[in-house]
Amino acid sequence: MKVTQYFLSLVSAAIVVSASTIAQRQTITLDKRASQDAGAVYFMTNEQDGNYIVVGSLANDGKVTFKQAVATGGRGMHGNSTGADGLYSQNSVLVHHDKALLATVNAGSHTISLFSIDQNDPVNIRLIATSPSGGEFPNSVAFNKDGSQLCALNTGKANGVGCFAITNNGLQPIPNTVRSLNLVQTTPATGAPFTASQLVFSEDETKLAVAVKGNTSDTPGFFAIWDKGSNGLASAFKRIDVPSGGARPFSLTNIPGKNAALVADPQIGFHILNFETGTVQANAINGQMADCWSVRSEKTGRYYLIDAGASIVREVIIDNDLHGSVVQNYPLTNNSGPIDSAVATLNGKDYIYSLAPGTNSIEVLALQGAGLCEQGRRV
Repeated sequence: MKVTQYFLSLVSAAIVVSASTIAQRQTITLDKRASQDAGAVYFMTNEQDGNYIVVGSLANDGKVTFKQAVATGGRGMHGNSTGADGLYSQNSVLVHHDKALLATVNAGSHTISLFSIDQNDPVNIRLIATSPSGGEFPNSVAFNKDGSQLCALNTGKANGVGCFAITNNGLQPIPNTVRSLNLVQTTPATGAPFTASQLVFSEDETKLAVAVKGNTSDTPGFFAIWDKGSNGLASAFKRIDVPSGGARPFSLTNIPGKNAALVADPQIGFHILNFETGTVQANAINGQMADCWSVRSEKTGRYYLIDAGASIVREVIIDNDLHGSVVQNYPLTNNSGPIDSAVATLNGKDYIYSLAPGTNSIEVLALQGAGLCEQGRRV
């Protein structure tokens, strides 16, 4: 019998366990007590002397209990900056729910790792494959809809994308899918400006899109979009520049039923990228400081922007004509600096979990419904 579980994934859990604690060990137990899991949450340590996935169990009330750390078989690496977001990206750890798979990047090894998740006990994960990422300093991954393919984004000196078939034998490179972004970069990557942030499949899976950050409106970022077919990816990408006022497209969160994506941009607020028309609509947010990450709640149908500078989560509604607007702002703990975030459904309610390096914690928001949010606990 298949047990329905809910999984979510976040990046950079150095706040949870230090590398010196887990170095040279494949698995470390953090809590031996038995628990009734409603789901699980996964973090990556991104430590240079050994990368690990830290696994926490989720209770029905949203509480997190950290259970174990499992080696990825690779090494982490921090970009050439002192910021908390060492990979300058979203979705460096990602779960495919239906296939019960977890993928992550190993920026220091230039590899990606694939784990299986025990659907009856999602705290238990098992490493099943590692593979070169097709470049240097991988920082984001994307599954296709049915979980048969996995693509990796690289933003180091050798930058671009590479895709893999998920088989019984692990990860097999797909011919004609290693493609360059032609960025002038370094390894480790220098950023956050001028780095690639995230890649996604368009909802109809005819395109693979990457968000590339610029710096200011004078040096704007762009979207690199490859057509995707049975023979792999097109040899060259189509470049779509961000509109005036934008500069640093960071996230790509698909909008169901619209073949479009919401894009956080800390220069202006957010954009709506339409894969059908190849157009981008900019949306300015007054007072925003660093809207970089974005998530969607299945329960509310709303989108949430994570502002690391203002320590605010913003609720966004997108109508049928792909017009977006902010409808609520939810303040988090002062100076918490929330970064990578994810949504979990527990006991019929959605929760947002945000890594908060400013307070060395995880901020939890309980979504009561559209336009309703209750600040939960800090973990």
